[in-house]
Amino acid sequence: MQGSSFDKVRQSGAGRLGRISLNIGAACSALLIPLLVLVLGVAVHLLVARESTAATGGWPLGCFVDGKTFRWPFFGRSDYCLLWLTGLGLFLSLLESLSLIVLNGVVHRAALGVASQLKSDIHAQAFRLGSSDLLGASRSRPEELFTDKVEAVRQGMVTYWRANARGWVAVAALLLLAVMVNALLTLLAVLVAVIIWMAGNRLRQLGRARAEHWADHAETRHELLVEDMRLTSLATGYSLHDKPGAPFEAGLREYRAHALHSYTSTVMVTPLILLMVLAGVSLLIMVIGFNIVDDPPRMTIAESVVWAASLICAYFPASRLIRLPKTRKAVADAADEIFRYLQREPSVTQVAHARPVLRLQKDIQLDHITLADRNGHKVLSDVSATIPAGGKIGLVATDPQTAVSLAGLFVRYYDPAAGRVLLDGVDLHHATIDSLRRQALLVAADGLLFTGTVSNNIACGDPRYSVLQVTEAARKIKAYDFIQQLPRGLETVIGSHGDHLTDWQAFLIALARAELREPSLLVVEELQHGIDETGAAIVDQALHATAESRTLILLPGRLATLRWLDRIYLFHDGQLHAQGSHAELLQSNELYRHWNYMHFNPFRDKVR
Repeated sequence: MQGSSFDKVRQSGAGRLGRISLNIGAACSALLIPLLVLVLGVAVHLLVARESTAATGGWPLGCFVDGKTFRWPFFGRSDYCLLWLTGLGLFLSLLESLSLIVLNGVVHRAALGVASQLKSDIHAQAFRLGSSDLLGASRSRPEELFTDKVEAVRQGMVTYWRANARGWVAVAALLLLAVMVNALLTLLAVLVAVIIWMAGNRLRQLGRARAEHWADHAETRHELLVEDMRLTSLATGYSLHDKPGAPFEAGLREYRAHALHSYTSTVMVTPLILLMVLAGVSLLIMVIGFNIVDDPPRMTIAESVVWAASLICAYFPASRLIRLPKTRKAVADAADEIFRYLQREPSVTQVAHARPVLRLQKDIQLDHITLADRNGHKVLSDVSATIPAGGKIGLVATDPQTAVSLAGLFVRYYDPAAGRVLLDGVDLHHATIDSLRRQALLVAADGLLFTGTVSNNIACGDPRYSVLQVTEAARKIKAYDFIQQLPRGLETVIGSHGDHLTDWQAFLIALARAELREPSLLVVEELQHGIDETGAAIVDQALHATAESRTLILLPGRLATLRWLDRIYLFHDGQLHAQGSHAELLQSNELYRHWNYMHFNPFRDKVR
């Protein structure tokens, strides 16, 4: 599954990748590195020459491989030759930089193309599936995928394409250069590197296993020490000269020894790997030295520099290639989650022969409702209740997620796992979705503002509503006064990139948006924070006004709101625990009194 997800992402970027540009940029960038190494070797060869215009022949000089002394062909002087070599090195470095710019540009463009397509697909799927995520969650599932997982795919593909396109060519070219200098020494170096890498991985595995082993022992010993602490009351109560059980100091020493073993098991791995690396480098330096001091020398200093520089430069692309499987897995894991979401079918669908929902007149019935959240945790279990129409109803719960989950059922953002929700006897599962959306609306506490004018935020761009209707809706819920004080009134741009509104002002804009559509059932998640006395008074007036001509179901956030509700339904452990007015519940229900105290008593945090 992971492989197929990665392949799907890679193939979706193939058309955007610009393979010709990528291959040219990667090849140039990779092949220029060995050329720079050769220029370095020639410069070293020149610097170690005994005469100003001559140097010992050797492999780094290309065609001068006879080992004899020859005359430098450039300008006849060593300083001119060095200047020419420096200029050539700078020119090759410029070409390397330009090729990397081309390569990175192509890769980032392709990765952004893939990310943009995934974001477009997630956006379309979110509208197709509807609001299936529960209210009150910090972020919806589409938002998590849109923000985090798509970015993980983008970054992973940048790393993969850049390393894969350039790494293989660079490693092959640099190893070939090292082999041409000294094949046996290169084979020895590769063998040493492989042994160190395998031994290092094994040491890390052993270190982690050893650390976990001793950590378990330390945790067990620590639990016994905590138990020992509890026994002091037993010793005191029974007037014992000493507490029962093993001596505390002995247990503490054992805990300290086990914890020390756990902490040092992984710490020792890095120095051991460093020791192996230094030993391997020392071995290679010794072999190179024997070749240089041999009479006659089997390697020149310049050849040694070229050989060492080739292997050092090959290490970096090789290390990135080694990490590619982890990169592929990270991309595949993120892509898996995205593709699973894109393959989901809407949980809320309209059945054939669905009936339209008319204005709510009688009641709302919960018929043996069972509901689980998106993580599979049950929040309602076989709940039945009747909510009369035309009233002001409050939903409260010892677990806030229960109330917000139930709120989503009334507007059919999702269906219950079992049971039915009926509006005037019409099962919402058998109702037309368009008619339900006209009769039942939900207002979230944060207002869900978007960047646009106040008028557009209220009308949501719907051409059916005139400016006069928008104004009347704002007047009714007491928002028009502060709207007039904005720089351009209804035409003021608000949202994340517009003028800032307070939390209660954004909440009133959301209420005006719902009021404009005149639903017969309004479910409101009341604002709890970010509201001062002035805002609270205006919000109270707005809620009273919007409750005049419809059924209002509130998830109350303030004590003042609880007091004017007609009826409150209290849920506990997924069950309907009690119902009644605020005063009735305070007098008759201990759980409600405790819930009320924990939420609204200003001195609750000072009680010890």
